[in-house]
Amino acid sequence: MKIKLKFFILSIGSLIMLNSITLCNESGSTDFDKFFDPCAQEITPPEPLAPEAGLNCLSAIDILPLITPEGSETCQAETDVCPPSGCLVNLPNILRQNLYLYTNGPIKRRSLLDEPSLRDYCLDHCMWHVVAHPFYNWTPRVPFIRNCEFVNSYINLTNQNVINEVMNTLEVTGCSTSIDVPGILGLFNNIKLQQHRAGVMFSGCTSFDRLSLTLRAPIYYLLEHYYLSPAEIEAIENAPYFTNEEAYPENIYALDDVKTFGKRHLISDKAGIGDMRFDALLKVYDNDILGVWFGLAATFPTAGNFIKGVLGTKHRHSNKIPEFNIKKLFDLYLCPSTTEGIREAGNIISEITTEFLVGILDRLSTILINTPLGNGGHFGIGPHLDIALKFNNHWLLHTYGAFQGFASKYEVKYFLTRKCNEDFNRDYRDEATAEENLRFLNDQIIHTFYPTPIKINVHPRFDLRVAESLECDYAKWHGLIGLDYWYQAKAKFGCVSKLKDRFFIEKNIDFSAQQLKVFLNFGYRSITLCDKVFWDLEFTGDKDIWSNNVGSSLTVAFRLTLDF
Repeated sequence: MKIKLKFFILSIGSLIMLNSITLCNESGSTDFDKFFDPCAQEITPPEPLAPEAGLNCLSAIDILPLITPEGSETCQAETDVCPPSGCLVNLPNILRQNLYLYTNGPIKRRSLLDEPSLRDYCLDHCMWHVVAHPFYNWTPRVPFIRNCEFVNSYINLTNQNVINEVMNTLEVTGCSTSIDVPGILGLFNNIKLQQHRAGVMFSGCTSFDRLSLTLRAPIYYLLEHYYLSPAEIEAIENAPYFTNEEAYPENIYALDDVKTFGKRHLISDKAGIGDMRFDALLKVYDNDILGVWFGLAATFPTAGNFIKGVLGTKHRHSNKIPEFNIKKLFDLYLCPSTTEGIREAGNIISEITTEFLVGILDRLSTILINTPLGNGGHFGIGPHLDIALKFNNHWLLHTYGAFQGFASKYEVKYFLTRKCNEDFNRDYRDEATAEENLRFLNDQIIHTFYPTPIKINVHPRFDLRVAESLECDYAKWHGLIGLDYWYQAKAKFGCVSKLKDRFFIEKNIDFSAQQLKVFLNFGYRSITLCDKVFWDLEFTGDKDIWSNNVGSSLTVAFRLTLDF
């Protein structure tokens, strides 16, 4: 009885300890500024182009009339005819828009240690029990936000105000107005995310009298990438804009270059070891038909990478932003007078804009698909209950339940800089403030496309898992079928109240997730030649029948067990 009481007290005490951690001291003793450099997201303006090269001919007041409307005229309604006379593009109106609808990431997924087909059973086992469990887990559609599986739920690619401004710019600059801008952008609305995990779950367990001990950890490969169906890819390839060389001759690339680009910017992968879980179960009740085990399960953050960027690239959290300077771009575009100068300036413009646009894609990939192995470095602990009800020598009903609370830890999250519409209401023709106004627009371009990485305290709170299975054992053959329910609570972010005046904290949200899976197991056991070592080969698998805020997933695996 004393042993049972100790297990109970330890279990409850561990949960209280984890959930009583102070995430943020509102009195101000937690200095948030040490985790955020307010200048880290700024780009230092490049040195002006040399006057003797003829590429520094414009001042800020020369450029502003080309990118801002006259007076208070703006283009916000769909029927507006803009830009005003003499203005190439209404840049302030474009920059008022928030293209990012959300900035939460990385994508939400279920831990491999919680997958029902990868769980190991070691109750009343008097021998040493060693398992190698090769597996493949596939999530064909990972939600960007809640249950939304398409990129347009995360980034507004078809913002009507932005499209209007782009169309107006094409008209004013003499470009083809037949280009279907909404149609082109709409082709990419259905971009999805996929996740693949493959590896081996290793486990070992044994029993001492009434105490069962189990240790599990996976070594696996994680691959995440953007995805379009063959029909969607064909629609893009056949779109007039991408097949008309006169409209955009630069769109013809070698196939190898396209594949290389995809590997560098659209794929994230890594291989290594995951978190380790330790279970200690004490048999608290036993008779001929019923056995009850109760104890603790602890998850240790042992995850680490052996290698990154096997197929894709090594996405890293970084404040680095490629060079972008409006004045330099206009100097390069308008100042050269010779054919050679125009050609060289065009190459520089192409290099700067390409690097900046690719950087936007890399920032998005870092937010969404740079998922760490394991559970983000969070330690977890909680109670674990197993109940086995025997009907006869062949059939039994197995009930499993586990609750695990997690400790908080600092993680990098991304936040979009808050915009104030009043800030855009400036006198862009005032020569005294021209430099400041141009710098303001330059910064707004950066803030619009590059969410800021900030290290904050993240508390995942808890996971809950309940499973029920019907198991059968006939001589050397055995199997089971069951249902598994998994719930993950919404995480709490510490100290975000200090960010709300500077960032859209409401665009980086977490949410609870649930999943109901059916799982099965079928195997055959025998004895080796040495008569003291038994082996067991099993097929295991699981498939969700309902998911909420987490992707629908499938797991297939084999389990090889040695008992000695």
